[in-house]
Amino acid sequence: MSDLLVIVAPVFWVVLLGYVLGRIGLFKIEHSETLINFVWFVGIPFYLFRAMAPASLPSLYELQIAAAYYLALFCVYALTYFLARLAFKIRGRERAVFALTSCLGNGAFLGLPLVELAYGAEGVRVLLIIVPFHTLSLFVVSTYLLALDPVDASAAQPQGRMLTAVRALASVWRNPITLSLVAGMIWSGFGLPFPVWLDKMMAFPAAA
Repeated sequence: MSDLLVIVAPVFWVVLLGYVLGRIGLFKIEHSETLINFVWFVGIPFYLFRAMAPASLPSLYELQIAAAYYLALFCVYALTYFLARLAFKIRGRERAVFALTSCLGNGAFLGLPLVELAYGAEGVRVLLIIVPFHTLSLFVVSTYLLALDPVDASAAQPQGRMLTAVRALASVWRNPITLSLVAGMIWSGFGLPFPVWLDKMMAFPAAA
């Protein structure tokens, strides 16, 4: 129990701190967008790139861990999708969202600090192998399923559904998390040097 508290308590302490600062008026509601943008476009990308660039490419064992994770994930996704249809009589668009929310975890904002506290750098490394394909796979599949039950009748055509899925895939590649991880893997794959001065420069925004 004490180990669990050591891992979980710091993360929820930060959540509580943010709530208190908001309640006393030190942080206004309009400040939240700035904080989120900093974390999303600066803090997390620097953290992810700094973790991947100087490291070696994923080993076969690590890829097997990721494959096992995604096998379980899509089993849960499919089960939830059909359960929503059979048990709850939910229509197609809602079923896709229902299945997505059953599997989509917050691997960046909450996952990174929790995994780092629990398993250290090696745990973060495995998480970073999983994270890039999380959004890539789930969003594209869910968007395609949404297109099967479109609001606009023109999107019901096979070409319309495929175009929707392609647009979803393109939007994922504009995701700063995906881009920073892919950039880090490319840097690692080419064996480019990662000097101390670069590590120090990236450490400050990454630590935030």
